[in-house]
Amino acid sequence: MKKLFERSNDYDLLKRYQYFNKLFFGGSLNPIPVSFTPLEKGVAGICYSSRSNVPIEIAINEDIQFSDTKVDSILIHEMIHQYIDESGQSTKQYHN
Repeated sequence: MKKLFERSNDYDLLKRYQYFNKLFFGGSLNPIPVSFTPLEKGVAGICYSSRSNVPIEIAINEDIQFSDTKVDSILIHEMIHQYIDESGQSTKQYHN
């Protein structure tokens, strides 16, 4: 039996990224790698960008057991950072 806050074994991060890209961004986000990766303690996810603010990867912390719904919300949050960076806006001034 799956625990309340445990991610399901069949969660496909790339498929969820593609789904949310179409649903919320009209498919406008450039495809970038998305992965479960060890991140520092307290960091749920991150959108890595190059020095010129070009998004290059989204990583979700693999060390924290999140539910599928929580991973979805973290992924969407990081995709918003990607969208902002790709549209030429700065994310350095705020974070929510």
